[in-house]
Amino acid sequence: MKDLKNFMEAKKMKGLSLYGSEISNIKGKDGKLYNAKPVLMGGKLSYRVEDQFGKFETLPLKKFAAKFG
Repeated sequence: MKDLKNFMEAKKMKGLSLYGSEISNIKGKDGKLYNAKPVLMGGKLSYRVEDQFGKFETLPLKKFAAKFG
């Protein structure tokens, strides 16, 4: 939770970059492997999650944590 608070404070700074923060080969609760990249969507942290076949979806932080936590 502390990291999220720090992120929200840093987000207020101009030019916030999430470059190089991709998570590779994360295993979901369904047993499949995914790649995840953080993105800002509507001013909030979300993740663009891509499966091994190239299909993707954008998940808000809470749904991402539920799927991979």
